[in-house]
Amino acid sequence: TEASLYAGYYREAGELAISATVKEGIAPERLEAAIWDELERITREPVGAKELQRAQNQWEAAWISELTTANDLANVLGEWDSLGLRGTLPD
Repeated sequence: TEASLYAGYYREAGELAISATVKEGIAPERLEAAIWDELERITREPVGAKELQRAQNQWEAAWISELTTANDLANVLGEWDSLGLRGTLPD
């Protein structure tokens, strides 16, 4: 079984999309229940400082790796400016 997550950030709201592929022999309902269980768990239990730092590091590394050209950087700067985030880019 494989699962992935996408989070989109917007000025007024956000988007969270989860997709999953079920291994042969596993009922899709079992996978869906496991995803809902995990979502409910993270609403009840705070994320630990170490796990949060790990996630932030992964996000920043992925974000930086996508900036391969001046055009990529210009697009990011334009997106952040349109979201009202000017001046909040990571150092």
